[in-house]
Amino acid sequence: MRNIFFIHRFPFSKEAFIRDEFEYFIDKGYNVKYLDISNLLKKKNIGVKYPETLQEHIIPFESKKEFGNFLMDNKEGSVIVTDVGLLSNSAWMYVAVFKAKLPYILFEHSVLPRIRTTGKQVSKVSLLKIGKRFRYEKIYKKPAELLMYWLAKTKLYPAEVIITSKPKLSSEKRTLRGPKTIIKYTASLDYNAAMAVGDEITVNEPYAVFVDQYFVHHPDFKTNHIVHFFSAEEYYGELNKFLNDFSAHTGLKMVIASHPRRSEEQAKDFDPEFEIYYNKTAELVKNSTIALIHFSTAINYAVIFKKPFMLLNSSLFKNSNVSEEVMRFSKYFNKEAVNMSDYENVLNSLDEKIYDIDESKYKAFLDLYIKHPNAENETFKHQIEFALARIDTKLD
Repeated sequence: MRNIFFIHRFPFSKEAFIRDEFEYFIDKGYNVKYLDISNLLKKKNIGVKYPETLQEHIIPFESKKEFGNFLMDNKEGSVIVTDVGLLSNSAWMYVAVFKAKLPYILFEHSVLPRIRTTGKQVSKVSLLKIGKRFRYEKIYKKPAELLMYWLAKTKLYPAEVIITSKPKLSSEKRTLRGPKTIIKYTASLDYNAAMAVGDEITVNEPYAVFVDQYFVHHPDFKTNHIVHFFSAEEYYGELNKFLNDFSAHTGLKMVIASHPRRSEEQAKDFDPEFEIYYNKTAELVKNSTIALIHFSTAINYAVIFKKPFMLLNSSLFKNSNVSEEVMRFSKYFNKEAVNMSDYENVLNSLDEKIYDIDESKYKAFLDLYIKHPNAENETFKHQIEFALARIDTKLD
């Protein structure tokens, strides 16, 4: 095996570079590249500008044909590693993979709990989401997508290995499982990252950490996967006010665990008195007094390290699925989300209960969404190496 090609739905990032163990496999002598078809999967040019440090690891594609030709030209000694499942909008990718007869490894990690919510708000948000994402192009291209999906199903050959931390594979991954596919149960990437945190202490005084989700700038906002009706100025204006007042009220220093996609220029969204840290979310949550979160998967770190967290909602999120996602966590943990827009009443009503944790809820969440009960004590790179060895054996 010579080439390892990673494919994700989202554009590449420093976080993905670290998570996918690029340096490790490069040092092992593999040609490791990220095949950037995110614009084709999202059907929209997200306009990501990659830093120079990542550009050498990325191969961008402007068309599906270009991607298919690349796979045919590089099929010898290559393997695909992807978290993209088989859906109507990704079927063209799998048709290209199947045509080139490339072996592939699937991985799937729990992200957000699938907790059902009910009510008029959710129904209205769903309709608004459909409306904002509606494009006539989707309608006239849908028959072609469905045809491609049917074609992928008829030519389907299963994944060699599926790596998962989920109790049950999602339907788009189950479709790609065959009788001889090996399932490797694992802890989530967040769990492995948490276990790798050492004794380093970055902030030497009691602090609260706000977990940044890159609101408004994130690709999910640009593609209307997250429906919103607020601007960056409105959101960060309210957020900075709340964080400043929370810090003053509690006496805790406020620090920001930056989203990995945020550039230094975009760091200006936050008040200059806040210290911003990159790629240190696990450590910052571990050593914090409390974490402030909307619906980030970094809630996993709070659970792993048994740290209290506060869920932040806002009147700005009205008619947005941001509020819906916040309330999923609120419902699961039986924890009331606070409204940043009503910060004066919120702060005046705060007491020591904000530092309480429900250990039984934390334990259940850990088992369901963070570390599969049958997880093997292996890192992601070792699981990929297992899959590569299996593929090499079959090729021999």
